[in-house]
Amino acid sequence: MASQHGQPAVVAEFGPLRTSTGLSSRRRHRQPRHCSRQRRNAVCFAGGLLCFLNYVRLHWRLIHEADQQPGAVSTAPAAAASDAPAAGVDLDDKYPPVADAVGMPMQWLAQIRAAWLEAARAASALRSDSGELPPVSPRIHQTWKDRDPPKVLFSPRWRQAIQDSNPGWGYRLWTDEENRQLVATHYAWFLDTYDGYQSAIQRADAARYFIAHRYGGFYLDLDYDCSKPLADLVSGYSLVLSYKLGGNFSRGVSNSIFGSSAGHPFWQVVFDVLRNRSGTPLDGHHAVLHSTGPAVLREALRRLLRLPQAAIITAPQLQQLREQLGIVVLDASLLHPVTAERRVEAKQREAGADNATTPRPDAFCTHHFVSSWVAHSSGLHAQTERRRQEGHDLAAMEGTGQPILFNNTW
Repeated sequence: MASQHGQPAVVAEFGPLRTSTGLSSRRRHRQPRHCSRQRRNAVCFAGGLLCFLNYVRLHWRLIHEADQQPGAVSTAPAAAASDAPAAGVDLDDKYPPVADAVGMPMQWLAQIRAAWLEAARAASALRSDSGELPPVSPRIHQTWKDRDPPKVLFSPRWRQAIQDSNPGWGYRLWTDEENRQLVATHYAWFLDTYDGYQSAIQRADAARYFIAHRYGGFYLDLDYDCSKPLADLVSGYSLVLSYKLGGNFSRGVSNSIFGSSAGHPFWQVVFDVLRNRSGTPLDGHHAVLHSTGPAVLREALRRLLRLPQAAIITAPQLQQLREQLGIVVLDASLLHPVTAERRVEAKQREAGADNATTPRPDAFCTHHFVSSWVAHSSGLHAQTERRRQEGHDLAAMEGTGQPILFNNTW
């Protein structure tokens, strides 16, 4: 299946998803088996309608305050505590899986779309009632603890290449202080959770989602560089996600690069998943990926589609996401042409080695896999490599993973 721009739309797995246990004590409410399809659909419709009426109220408050210039952080007063979402979220109650969702029209997506467009029109984010979805904002966002990312990790030419490839787009490098101020000012209900994260990378992960919701634009990790304009990928879409290949937890939808319109409803689902997983014990880098990293986006997609735990996104479901919410999941070749496991070959290619793999000509960006937040253990890396050579292709997914740097000491 191809997108409207001729780019392949991947039939994507969610990637590895660690089951969240012990985070919710509420029981699932199951319908009796003898219930008719009509009753199930009616219950689903009513539950979805109630959920999204609540969403409209919260979404209106957030969008109404938004100044669309990201150059300065607003100093508007924080929302009243009575308007704040509940501290914990039971995802099965809020986004109940629908067993036969694979083959049925997803009415709840149409409800989300209607609420979103109504809120956008009320906030004057849309100029007409044409029904067109808000576009991805022409802005680029990156984050670091301060204004001076270390050159030993991130080549300045990478950031320059991104800006040179996207003339006319705004650019902002957010600092840790600005990230926290954004949350404190516009998402005060999340501030305790944000401050409670044990590691700097968890706060950096969460901040990028709030930036995308508040201002829209394209987020890229600092270890990316690009050679083609991102506008060619985002035209006609409201949320652009990228699939990433690999033999570890990186496989699936990635949070290292994505584009969004301001206020896209997908981020409300992401916020719910963040709150649901905020109590995840931080016992290694796998826990980061699960609690705030790419697994959060994968879980949000699954919840948005109301799919069971073991489900895989299908082409018809991707089509419904595109038609109703302007969401596209791009093929890995466009934004992730090299996997983490093949980065040695990528370096050989850059050095002109004859035996290096030829890059895909349709790639827009390249990921250099710096992973500055991981305290790489050579012993664990060697152990993983030995198990790979023994035939354990998913060896990198075993155990708790690599140790992490709790603070950004670079």
